[in-house]
Amino acid sequence: MTAFRLPALRSDDPIGFLAALGVVEVCTGSLGMPVRLGWEGLGGSAIVSSEAVSGVEELSERLAAEAQRWRNAGLLVPPADPHFISAPLSDAERKAQKESGQNVTLD
Repeated sequence: MTAFRLPALRSDDPIGFLAALGVVEVCTGSLGMPVRLGWEGLGGSAIVSSEAVSGVEELSERLAAEAQRWRNAGLLVPPADPHFISAPLSDAERKAQKESGQNVTLD
C-alpha cells in the first residue's frame, strides 16, 4: 500500500479537514478506489494510503477527471449513492406509506 501526504489538507484547518474527507468520499464512492485517511499528528497534513494510486499526481489526475465527468453530466455534486439514504418523502408520500402500513427501512 502506497502512502503519501496531501500537505494542503491539514487536520487543524476546518476546510482542509473537510476537503480530505471529500477526497475519501470521491475515491471510495465515485471512483470505487479504496483509500485510507490519516493525519501527521495534530495540525499535520493528511496522509492517504491506497493500492490503487501511486502518488499525489495520479490521485489528482483521477479526481480532476471525475470532476470533469460530473461537469459534463451537468452535476454540481457527485451522483447520489442509491444504497446510502433514500430520498426524503413528501407529506403525501409519508401519509400514503403510513396508511398502507409500510415501514421505512434502510438497506
